[in-house]
Amino acid sequence: MPKYIDAEAQIAMLREKIKVCDDLISRRDGPCYHDESDKIDALNDRALAYEEAITMLESAPAADVAEVVHGHWIGTVWDGYAGGNPVYGQFECSVCGYEHAGEKGTLTDYCPECGSRMDEPSGNSEHLDGKDEDNANRI
Repeated sequence: MPKYIDAEAQIAMLREKIKVCDDLISRRDGPCYHDESDKIDALNDRALAYEEAITMLESAPAADVAEVVHGHWIGTVWDGYAGGNPVYGQFECSVCGYEHAGEKGTLTDYCPECGSRMDEPSGNSEHLDGKDEDNANRI
């Protein structure tokens, strides 16, 4: 599977490395070389390599990807309790408000309306004692 990166962050990092090279050249310190011109040439070469990497990143074709949106299902129509746990007959997407009629076992990992991945922590549902209707609706 391809790995997508934040090219702007990588370019910013490379620009910082170029700045370090320029600072070392202007201060004339850094790694030891046989003479001053070898050190400056090496730092210039390194800065040019960083510039070339920036050019490559800037000219690379953009991938057709979308940022993943995370959400969770919220129980909205309370049907009572089963085994001490709240039971809901309808759920809502926390991102777009899409309503899903059906019990918890019929929920999907993605919202069919907005495509949100339903893996976001839902708050306090794992700490419920099954007695608090107002706090028990997040799934």
